[in-house]
Amino acid sequence: MVARRLARSSLDRRAPRGRLLDVVRETCGVHAQLASGAELAISARVDDVTSGDVQDALRQSRELIKASTVRGTLHLHPADDFPLWKAIGAFGARWRQQFWLDWQGLTLAEAEQLRESVLGVLADGEPRTRVEIGAAVGGRPGEHLAG
Repeated sequence: MVARRLARSSLDRRAPRGRLLDVVRETCGVHAQLASGAELAISARVDDVTSGDVQDALRQSRELIKASTVRGTLHLHPADDFPLWKAIGAFGARWRQQFWLDWQGLTLAEAEQLRESVLGVLADGEPRTRVEIGAAVGGRPGEHLAG
């Protein structure tokens, strides 16, 4: 069983460089609380991938996205997988729980308004960074997002 899991995660043998997105998809996302951790996890699984390649996939080609999904922590996923993660409820409703509201310094009403504003910004389906979303939302909520 261990051998099968290592193989499925591309940890027994590194995948070819051209399979970067496939490897991230097959591992159900790569933990990305720290960018360097995600870059190392991918480079352990994919031949000749550099930090720059991962950053390019996030910021230039936008083939990868960073989102709070598995276990409520930041993970990298192929951008075309994002609807799947959203549909399965990987995000949960943590943002409505009091501990999270207190941590973020928001009331439930402010969090709901912020959610609606973000959804409005993203309604056109175009990918955006957190800073871009914050700038589009504007004001104190926008600064909170971009921070």
